[in-house]
Amino acid sequence: MSIIAIHSYRGGAGKTNITASLATIVASQGHRVGIVDADLHNPGIYVLFGLTKDHLGYSLNDYLWNNCQITEADYDVTSVLGLQDRCQMTETDYDVIAKKKKSTENCFLSLVPASMKQEDISRMLREGYDVRLLEKGFRALINELNLDFLFVDTHPGLNEEVLVSLTLSDTLVLIMKPDQQDFQATGIMLDLANKLKIQKTLLVMNMMIESLWIDRFSHKFKDEYGFSLAAVIPWSEDMKMLGSRKIFSLAFPEHPLTEVLEKLAHKIIN
Repeated sequence: MSIIAIHSYRGGAGKTNITASLATIVASQGHRVGIVDADLHNPGIYVLFGLTKDHLGYSLNDYLWNNCQITEADYDVTSVLGLQDRCQMTETDYDVIAKKKKSTENCFLSLVPASMKQEDISRMLREGYDVRLLEKGFRALINELNLDFLFVDTHPGLNEEVLVSLTLSDTLVLIMKPDQQDFQATGIMLDLANKLKIQKTLLVMNMMIESLWIDRFSHKFKDEYGFSLAAVIPWSEDMKMLGSRKIFSLAFPEHPLTEVLEKLAHKIIN
């Protein structure tokens, strides 16, 4: 069992799309995988899995407000892999693509979404919640669903909720863009990860433009922070055009970007 936090210090780094692709890649390899949308202030990963507000009953918000057990806010989205049809979901284009892949009966993928209701987001901002419930909820999901891996899509930046998620994590995947503000902020996060004694920290450069000097960025982080880049994800017109309507690794299984994500997933689980 392993908890993987996917984090970025600043918003707009592509964290949620990367989380969805990594989780589906790992699940499709025969693992039992869970996802928690812990970005309670700016939720939305459920859209990538073909779910709509009409599909959703309980959410992570309800669990944190003691309205339900966390497993009642969990949705089986294994069918997005085209492996099983246990989730009541409208078939989308990437389902058709995924169904061409070999089925593995051990695969399982579930999602605990955050609420997209404006009143729930406002209440969360206004009242907050007992952060100790996060640990209890993560453990309950892992134990009751028999998960091999739990991916946590965190809120950007640094607050109490993020600290709890990071403290509970075995692996931190830190997403950044080739931007000077990101460099400085990521340095803060790398230092924090070291202080929290997170077992594995993987630094990922996203939206890299070919004309930029990748080697220069790699050497910069190695020299200043002692970290090498675990992956460099190129800027992609296809990703931009997809517009978060689908999971990239399923929509474009043969794409060079998907190959980078598959290699990153291998580093996460090994």
